[in-house]
Amino acid sequence: MRHLLLALVVAVAPATAAIAADRAGTLRIAATDVPAALGNPYKSVGGAVASVWDLLFDCLIRFDDRGGLAPALAERWENPSPKVWRFHLRAGVHFTAGGPVDAAAVVKTIGILKAHPDYALSSETTSIVATRAIDALTVEVETAAPDAILPRRFGLIRIVDPAVWDALGPDGFAQKPSGSGPYRVDAWGQGGGTIALVANPASWRAPKSVSRLEITILKDATTRVQALMSKQVDIALSLNPDDMDLLTAGGFKTYIGRAGQVQVWALPNLLKADSPLKDVRVRQAINYAVDKQSMSVALLNGIAAPASQGATSGTFGYNPALEPYPYDPARAKALLAEAGYPKGFSLISDVVVGLGPADTQIHQKAAADLAAVGIKVELRTTPYTARPQKFYGGQWGDVDVFSTTWNGGLYRDVIRTAQDFACSKPNPFFCDQEITAKVQASQTMMDPVEREAALQELMALFRDRAASLYLVEYNSIVGLSARVENFATRPTGIIVEDIVLRP
Repeated sequence: MRHLLLALVVAVAPATAAIAADRAGTLRIAATDVPAALGNPYKSVGGAVASVWDLLFDCLIRFDDRGGLAPALAERWENPSPKVWRFHLRAGVHFTAGGPVDAAAVVKTIGILKAHPDYALSSETTSIVATRAIDALTVEVETAAPDAILPRRFGLIRIVDPAVWDALGPDGFAQKPSGSGPYRVDAWGQGGGTIALVANPASWRAPKSVSRLEITILKDATTRVQALMSKQVDIALSLNPDDMDLLTAGGFKTYIGRAGQVQVWALPNLLKADSPLKDVRVRQAINYAVDKQSMSVALLNGIAAPASQGATSGTFGYNPALEPYPYDPARAKALLAEAGYPKGFSLISDVVVGLGPADTQIHQKAAADLAAVGIKVELRTTPYTARPQKFYGGQWGDVDVFSTTWNGGLYRDVIRTAQDFACSKPNPFFCDQEITAKVQASQTMMDPVEREAALQELMALFRDRAASLYLVEYNSIVGLSARVENFATRPTGIIVEDIVLRP
C-alpha cells in the first residue's frame, strides 16, 4: 500500500505543479459584455468590449499617456504633401496565422472598410482615395483633401490578416481572427461561457506576465464585486462608487480610469418630424432642468465632474472657458413656455446601462429632474451589443433621445464625436449646418494652433445649440486583487500585456 501511495504522490505532484504554474499566469476578469461582432474589429467603435480587439490586433499608431501619437505597427510617418501620408512599418512582425504584417495587409484593410460602408469603422476611411504599397514596409495614403487627423484615424483601424480574411470571409474571420496583437483567441465562450485568450509570444508587444486571459461576462456590478471578493476573478470592471470602500476594507485595490469620455443624452432633431427637440430652446431647457452637480456628488462620490461640453481636460480641442449648464428649473420652464410647451411633453429615452459607474441611477435622476419641469420620460434599456446597429444604421424606431458618450479618448481629439453630431454622418440624427461646416473645415487645418482654436469654438457652439444633455464626465472604476500589479488602461481598454501578476 505504501508503494502505491508513493506512486500516486509521484504521479500527481508534476500535474499539480503544472496546474499551479498555469494558474500563476492566468488573469481572470469580470466584464460587462462580449463583442457582438466577436473577432471582427470593424463593426463597433469604443466601449468596454472593444478592449478585446486591442489585445488581438495592432493599429499603425497608438496614443501615449498624454494623448500624443506613438509608434505601433508604423515606426514613423510623414506628410510629404498636403494630401499624402506615408507610413513606414515595423519589420519582422507576423500575424498569428503566420503571414507577414506588411504594406499589402494595410492596403487590404483599407479595402475591406471601403467595401463595407455599413461597418462603424468605415467612416475613418471616407477621406481616403488611394492606398498604395510603395514597398513591402512602406504604405502611402492619399486623401481627397488635406486630412489633419489621418494619423489619429489609424490609431483606431486594426490591421487584419488578409489571407485569413479572404479564406474565411467576414463571419468566419470573426470566429477565428488572425491579428498581430499580444494574444490570440482560444475560445469565445458563446452562450454565456468565458472568453479565453492565450499569449502570442511572437508579438512585438509580447505579454510580460499574463499567459492566459479569461473574461467572464457578469452583467450586474454587485455580482462582479462578489466574484472579485471571493477570488473567482482578479479584476472586476465597471463598478459603482459605493463599491470602493467595501473593496478597500477587504484588502483590494481600486483604479479610476479617466478615458476622456462624457456621458450624455443625445438630443436628436432629425428622428421625428414633429419633435419638440427641433427647437433649440427646448434642448437648452433640458440642460437647465437636470442637476448634474447632484449626480457628481450624491451618485458618483465626486469621482466625476459635471460636464461642461463634449470633451474632458487633456483632449485636443477642449475649451477651458466653458462652464456646465447651471441647474435652473425655473429657467427651463420659461424656455419651454417660450417654445410653446408650457405643459411639457413626453419623450422616450433609449439608454445603455452597466458600462459605467452608477449609470442606471444617473439616467433615472435625469428622468426625474425632467419630470419636475413637465417632460415625462419613458426609460428603455437596450443592451450595448444592440446599440451599434441603431447608432450607425439609424434604426431608432419610436425613440426620441438616447444615451451615448462623447468619446474624445478614442482620438484624444474632440472631432471624433463631433462628426457623429453633424449633418454629414451616415444616417444622421442631429443636423446643424453651421456646426457641420465647422466640423468639416477643422479637418483640413494642418496648423495645430489654428485647429485647436477652431475646435474650442466648435465646442462652445455645440454647447450653445445643446446638441446633447451634458451629464457627467465618464470615468470607470475597476477593482483589483492584490496579485495584479502595473495595471493601466488606454482609451479602448486594459493594457493587459504590461500587467505583472504576483504569485
